[in-house]
Amino acid sequence: MIGFLRGKIAEKTPDRIILDVGGVGYEIAVPVTTYSKLPGPGAEAQLHVHTHVREDALQLFGFQSREELNLFRLLINTPEIGPRLAVNILSVLGPQGFVRAVAAKDQTSLRRVPGLGPKKAEKLLVELKDKVDGMAAGLPEASGPPSVREDLLSALKNLGYKAEEVSPVIYEVMKKSPSAPVEELLREALRHLYRR
Repeated sequence: MIGFLRGKIAEKTPDRIILDVGGVGYEIAVPVTTYSKLPGPGAEAQLHVHTHVREDALQLFGFQSREELNLFRLLINTPEIGPRLAVNILSVLGPQGFVRAVAAKDQTSLRRVPGLGPKKAEKLLVELKDKVDGMAAGLPEASGPPSVREDLLSALKNLGYKAEEVSPVIYEVMKKSPSAPVEELLREALRHLYRR
């Protein structure tokens, strides 16, 4: 199993990076919270990695902090929560936002995540309530460099939205907060989409 990787970023999009480690390019799925904290292509980066093995695939999921990796593993060990949905949860709510939502039994916040319906949200609250107590202190707050429209559009498309339905929303949120980090813009865009 791969525990962490260190190398140069060859490519970077809101949902994945390719990390060049000694001439080998590892494709690593990342949540938006990790993406926003990583430097640009050509720079050195290190990620804590979860190796997910299935019969038909070997996938790598990368995180900026060990606490975020532990939260991801907690999520995928919950019935009906796969790695893609766990990444979506961390991307939309952020680690602290997710922990706070579970601690407050806030099903409305959880349901903003594409693919997380009322039954799964309720099950998450029941399964994880006791497990997340005290976790928020070690988790990173959402922060990062300003994002561009293409990054936000790509993140929303990766969450299952169509470009034509999100373009007006992206325009509105970027007009309101043009220099906000990508995860903040993503949360605001999802709030708008959820209200529709």
